[in-house]
Amino acid sequence: MSVPLPYRDDDMAVLLVTIRPATASDREWAAALMTRSEPWVTLGRTLNASRASVADADYQVFVADQDGDPLGFLILDPRGVAGAPYIKSVGVRDDVRGRGVGSRLVAHAEMVCRQDGARDVFLCVSSFNPRARALYERLGYQSIGELTDFVIAGASESLLRKRLVADFAGSVKQTVRRVFAAEADDVLSLVEEYYDAAQVVARDGRAKMLGYLADSDSGVWLAYCDTGAVGCILYHPLPHMGSVGEVKRLYVRPAFRRRGIAQELLERLERFASSRGVEWLYLDTNDELRAAIAFYERNGYVRCPRYNDNPQATIFMRKGLTSDVQDPGEPRR
Repeated sequence: MSVPLPYRDDDMAVLLVTIRPATASDREWAAALMTRSEPWVTLGRTLNASRASVADADYQVFVADQDGDPLGFLILDPRGVAGAPYIKSVGVRDDVRGRGVGSRLVAHAEMVCRQDGARDVFLCVSSFNPRARALYERLGYQSIGELTDFVIAGASESLLRKRLVADFAGSVKQTVRRVFAAEADDVLSLVEEYYDAAQVVARDGRAKMLGYLADSDSGVWLAYCDTGAVGCILYHPLPHMGSVGEVKRLYVRPAFRRRGIAQELLERLERFASSRGVEWLYLDTNDELRAAIAFYERNGYVRCPRYNDNPQATIFMRKGLTSDVQDPGEPRR
């Protein structure tokens, strides 16, 4: 199933992108893009070699497109490095570079790897491609080795690794804290992973997410462990409904669930809302998300009438934050 993924180059535009498995025509397009793009031009990659790479039955090939127009591709070898997944190639059209396409492709590949139970994911980057290396390092990849004169003389290939799951789950240090604009990349990465997992249609754009981070009356909390950010939650007020706020985007990466992270994220949000004089917290969910519903019910949330226009929400819940709070009645949308 293809999932629409919004990415943004700035606060002025929101583009709807789909990350999906490549078709035969996509693979031919990707091979042509490789042949005329760096680093493959410098590496001397021919069209036939590019075609062989994208056609290899052992590889998974994904494409990012907008309304059927391909913007980039990623080739994933699920067993590329000692049985661990290896991102073999990431290519993005020149006219959309720097606008989040590469990041979204890598994030999608990481999600696939996590779902397959992978602990690590690897990739290589050429010494003459500093822009790509900067992107991978920003996404949490670290160099673990260098291959000199490996593909072409005078250039090296750095092997990078990103740890997706900590070595010893029981000893992982976990922290939860409120974050701001400096952590925007971590927030956007987790929220977009949540969008993928829940197949969310009504999505907040980059400008709105940055607004939540900057607004003193809103709040975003991230859970961190040794591998980086692993969970998130978002709060914003609903002043048109009175002393009311909303719980949004509660998500914990699958490998880090059942450790109390979701509970701590929710409790941090509730304490913040209480400190702002909020009397009621609302949230929406879907009746297919049974674990989420049970979690909210354990935390005192009860079902209520619809309060928003979310097309995917089928269940609406609220919780009073003080013992003497009066029933707010029918929500005002």
